[in-house]
Amino acid sequence: MGCKPSHFEVLTALAFAHFAHVKVDVMVVEAGLGGVTDATNVFSASNLAASVITTIDEEHLEALGGSIRSIAQAKAGIMKSGCANIVGQQVLDDVSELLTCHANAVGATLLDAAEDISVFPVRTHVEGADVWQECDIIHWAPAGAPGLPEEETAALEHW
Repeated sequence: MGCKPSHFEVLTALAFAHFAHVKVDVMVVEAGLGGVTDATNVFSASNLAASVITTIDEEHLEALGGSIRSIAQAKAGIMKSGCANIVGQQVLDDVSELLTCHANAVGATLLDAAEDISVFPVRTHVEGADVWQECDIIHWAPAGAPGLPEEETAALEHW
């Protein structure tokens, strides 16, 4: 028989099957280890809103070839033509250049997170409470809470 799937690959396949079964509207999927050969890198561009590559550093150095450049090459493998490809600030110019070259080679549009993306707080009213999100922090305040304005009395939760 062929290669035996890893624990991560099995769990990823089960998760994707579950998400398809319950018909989720949107999935945010983070690559496990690397990019190009990762079990999560199975979507075609027509099924992606965006791919995102955050700052590349020495995480998983040995597993991804032993150099920052090899890590960048592996992570660049998630870029696809036909969807947004967002790249976070890179510490090394060599990495930025490699990502740009790869995007050009596959015909992918590359967006710089710092220059091309704007994040605005999202506000809504849910079950008697005001909820708003700014980046990775969700704020919650009971509607009509006495005392200080709702924003100042909000409990902060990391999402």
